[in-house]
Amino acid sequence: MDNWYITPDIAEVKALDEYKLYLKFETGEEKIYDMKEWIEEYKFYKKLKDKEYFKNVKTRGCTIEWANGEDVAPEHLYHDSVPINEFKKQYISFATNLLFFINCIHKIFVQAYSYKNEQRRGFYVAYFKCR
Repeated sequence: MDNWYITPDIAEVKALDEYKLYLKFETGEEKIYDMKEWIEEYKFYKKLKDKEYFKNVKTRGCTIEWANGEDVAPEHLYHDSVPINEFKKQYISFATNLLFFINCIHKIFVQAYSYKNEQRRGFYVAYFKCR
């Protein structure tokens, strides 16, 4: 890719939970960059494990930087980040699956409680379909 190293400047950066960064580029693009693997794999980023320190990220032209000089190559920030709309879709999909799982667990306990009260025997959960 010829334009791999040409990236727009970063207009705004915010630290999010789970070592993710919200990036807004001068082009208006909004993306999410996940730092977790970098922090776990490279000693250079070990100080970023401190969540308070991680939150103090600043923009610096086409890249970002922390107080002790930790930075990320601009091409990684731009090309390896996820557009915010795709990130939201992934998050909504995860949340939907989580709610479905919680609903299934609730049904299991309601059914088990009903069975226990009706039969006056030990706790027993029968297989049933969640949907």
